[in-house]
Formats: sequence, structure tokens, C-alpha cells
Amino acid sequence: MSRTRSTKGCWTCKLRKKKCDEGKPACYACLSFQLGCDGYGPRPEWMDDGSKEKKRAANIQEIVKEATRQKKRAAMLLHQIKKQPMDDKVLAKPARLDLQIPLPSTFELPSSLSQVDAERVKSLPKLIDGPIAGIQPENAAAYVAQNETVLLMHYLDHVFPLQFRFYESSLEEGGRGWLLSLLLECKPLYHAACSLAAYHRQVTYCLREGMMRPCFTREALNGQYDKAISELRRFLENLVLSDRERTFPEELRLLCSIVIFISIEAFTSSPEWRVHLAAAISLFPKVYPQLRRVRLAESPTPTCRAALSFFAAVGLWYEIISCTTTASLPFEPSNYQVEEADINFENAMGCEAWAVAAIKEIAGLNHWKNTMKAAGQLSMRELVNRGNEIEAKLINGLEKISNTTKEQLEIWVRERSCFPKRYLRCVTRVYCCAGLIQLHVVVSGPHPELPEIRHRVEQTIEAFKGLPDTESVNSLVWPLCIAGCMASGHDQDFFQKLARSANPSDSMMGAAKARIIMEECWRLRKLDPGSGNVDWRTAMESLDFKILLV
Repeated sequence: MSRTRSTKGCWTCKLRKKKCDEGKPACYACLSFQLGCDGYGPRPEWMDDGSKEKKRAANIQEIVKEATRQKKRAAMLLHQIKKQPMDDKVLAKPARLDLQIPLPSTFELPSSLSQVDAERVKSLPKLIDGPIAGIQPENAAAYVAQNETVLLMHYLDHVFPLQFRFYESSLEEGGRGWLLSLLLECKPLYHAACSLAAYHRQVTYCLREGMMRPCFTREALNGQYDKAISELRRFLENLVLSDRERTFPEELRLLCSIVIFISIEAFTSSPEWRVHLAAAISLFPKVYPQLRRVRLAESPTPTCRAALSFFAAVGLWYEIISCTTTASLPFEPSNYQVEEADINFENAMGCEAWAVAAIKEIAGLNHWKNTMKAAGQLSMRELVNRGNEIEAKLINGLEKISNTTKEQLEIWVRERSCFPKRYLRCVTRVYCCAGLIQLHVVVSGPHPELPEIRHRVEQTIEAFKGLPDTESVNSLVWPLCIAGCMASGHDQDFFQKLARSANPSDSMMGAAKARIIMEECWRLRKLDPGSGNVDWRTAMESLDFKILLV
């Protein structure tokens, strides 16, 4: 890329009154601040010497401020990362993730829009976090190291809050300092986080530029993902080759790393999450008994206590949600002297522990039903009785949390009160209503016309309307998918609009993945209205979606 002084410059640099090197397809100044370079062609429509130009200038100013802030914060952490030199040796070449996600047969991208996207791709840099064109080899290593700090800060500032919207750090945990400490001392976790950050930055960059679907996300993800896999293999080999017993901090770092790998697959809708989830489950019997020590503040360090409390809840929630689509038997913590109170689901996913326990029981009931049915020993009386017991728990809990008045919620939102008051009961109510829908499907079958299912769908709609904001729907993929798939008539319109308002893109992130499954479920039900065999699992099989609903 040329770095000579410009006599003309791109339209963006002219607006900023900055020197431009006239690099193509985008100049260095715009690339360095991740601006959308407006090029060197005809005068842009926004340059009207009026309101449009002022709006464009204000937007650019905000982007530059954010990029500058990121670079400053990255520089402050750079010396910490330099203390942990990266080993460039690769033990084995890891398999790259294949992120070719199929779309439902009903989805069509308008031809005109496809052409616009194709033209836009040509004018965009291939990777927002890729090497700068023309960079000298001796400067490449320094650029990569500095860019990793940008990715690390992007993960902490944007991706982690997006993954775990309902997490609220406590004063005792020291905010999210435990997470930064864990990332810096655990290389597989560090690179996995950077991988997610690179993916998210690429998706955000493409969608911000007006594209319907993001481009080059696989390349953005795999650069750091390869390093993360290599570091995880190195970490595992060291543990296997050593003769000593693995320590608790080592088991914990392994669990945290694997849970983040599951997050990558969930975030990118890759089917590889099953492999990592199986590995995480194998660690549960060793790690989960330590949760009681966390509650009693007996765990070795504050970082260990916070990490175990958080990632143990996330890992178990992933396992419970997976049973919804695989019909497998969920892990039972009580077999290892772990009580519900020991697992902090509230902080990890925004739902009270009793509701999560009931959803786990529903998954267990479904597994029992399928096992007995396959053996020809299914007792409908026992199925109904066991279902009634779970239903009573959910209804009793729902009545308690419904006592929170709308006036109280409005006060909490207006006063920006802490998370437990603002979100906990609203989110728990959503999960509780969706759990009741799943329970009725297990007991009575996937029949949207049944009065009990229609009633619970309507309840779930009201629960979603009671959320403080629409963006939180992106963190409620499972209840959105369960309730939406069982919706009928005008209720389908509500769930479709809700998913679109939460995530209008086709990026397969958040509510968008639930919307695609819902629409496929409705389509299949129209093709075979009398079968009574169509639910979220049927739709996912039709789409060949082997994804985790988080």
C-alpha cells in the first residue's frame, strides 16, 4: 500500500481534514480506525454541506473515539501479555471450523441485494483484523501482538457482555478482573477469546457496512482458533505426560477453556460443540464438588472462586439445553453432593436455579419416556403423574415471581437498579413459561392446537413483553425457539417480529438462529398439518442444524 502524501485523498479523509495515502481499495487512515472508506469516485450523497454531512462527521468522530480508546487500553495491557511469550511451535495442525451454515428452503436473498453485497465485498478489506497490505515482515509480529490486545479488549468490552448479558459482577469478585486474570494466565482460553472477538468484529464490520450477511467470518475466526486448539493440545499433553495428580486449578482452567470453545461453536452455529461438551461433562464429577467450597469461600483464590462459580453454571446450562435437542439424559449434580444453591445460574444466565432444575427434570422425563417407549414399557399414567409433579413446581414458582407488579419493574428500570431486580424475575418468567410448553409437548405431543399449549404460548408472549428491553431476547434463544415453534396463527407473527426486532440480520447470531428454526417448523407443519410430529427437533433435522440453542 502506498504511503505517499495525497494531493486529493478519499472523501472520508477530506471530511476529517486528514492526510490520505490514497491506498486502494481503502486508504490506510480509514483502515487503521476501521472506518468505511468512501473512496475516490463521485461526490458521495451525504456530502451535501448540510445535515447529512454533519451526521456522517459525527458518526466518524464516534468511531475514531472508540478506536482510540481501544488502542489506549490495549497498550496498557501489552506489557502484561509480553510477560507470557507465545510458543510458535505447533504440535499438530488443527482442523479448521467449517462455518457454511445452511439456510431454510424458504429463505431467499433478493437478487438485487446479492449483487449489491457482491460489489461491496470487492471494495472492502478482506479481514478487518488481517495483516495490513504492504506491511514489512519485520513489523508483522509486532502488529499481530498489538492486534491481539485489541481483540482481548473487544472480548471483554463487547463479546463477553453479549454472550452473558445477565452477568453481574460483585464487589467481592473485583468486577470482571477475575476474567482478565484468567485470560492472561491460560493461553487456550486467551486465544479462544481472541478468536471469538475476531469473529464478532468481522460480523459487526460487515453488517455495519450494510451487508445482509457477513463475509470472511471463517477466516477471521480461524487465525486465533488454530492457536487456541494448539495451546489446548499442549496443555493436555503436559497434563497427560506428568505422573502427578492434576490439581484443582488445572482442572478448572481446562473446564473454562472447554466451555469457551463450546461458546465459539454456539456463537458461530458450528456442530463441533458436541465434542467439547462431552469433554466438559467428563470433568463435571471432579470439578462440581468444589462448588460447595466456593459458597463457603474456601476455594484457593478469588479468581478460582469466581471462575468456578461462573463457568460451572454455564457448562451445566449448556448441557441441559443440549438435552432438549438430543433427548439425552442430563448430568445430575446431586449425585456429587452438589445442591441447587451451590450453582449460580442467576449470574450466568439470568434465571433462578429452581426453574433451571425444573427444565432439567423435563429433559430427564423426555429421556425416560423415549427409553420406556423403545422397550415397549411406557406407562401413560406414570408419564402424566411425573409431568404433573414438574408442572406443579413451575406453576408455584410462576405465581411467586408474577407478584412483581409492573409498577415495580418500571421503577427498577427507571432507577437503573441492579441486575437481580431488573432482569431476574422477568427472565425466569420467560424460561418458566417456555418450560411448561416443553413439558406439555413431552407429555401430550407437539400439537399447537391443544388448549394447554396455546395457553402457555400466550403466557410466554406476555412474559417476553415484560422484558425491560428487546436486546435481551438475543440471550433467550432457547425459550424463544421452544415457544415460537409451538405458536400458531397470529402468535407466529409476534415471534417472527420479536426475533427480527432483536436481530434483523441473517447472521445466525442470537434471535436470528431461533427465527430460522421457527419458520422451518411452521413450514413443515403446513406441509403435513395432521401428523402431529413437528417440533423444534424436527425443524432442526430438516435444516441439518446441529446447533446449541444459546
